[in-house]
Amino acid sequence: MGWGRMLLLGNFGQQMDIEESKEDVAALRRALGDQRQIDYKLLASDKEQERQIAALQLENEALQMCVATLAKLLRDKGVVSDAEMEKIASLIDMDS
Repeated sequence: MGWGRMLLLGNFGQQMDIEESKEDVAALRRALGDQRQIDYKLLASDKEQERQIAALQLENEALQMCVATLAKLLRDKGVVSDAEMEKIASLIDMDS
């Protein structure tokens, strides 16, 4: 993925990059979807509260996908190194 492929393969290389990105997003969507398996009846019997929770989970999933995609793009473009990305991730993990 990147400039080398684009220079060597032109538009075809760029299409390959796009397909790889689509596959990455689809895999992330599946992984995040697996995390959403929550029994709402245990959380609350109020249907409005259940609807709001579901909406927030979907919004959270979309935001996680955006952050992951942006992080991957920054790493792939060489803006952020793997070491810097790991440091950021460890700082985030410490807060949770």
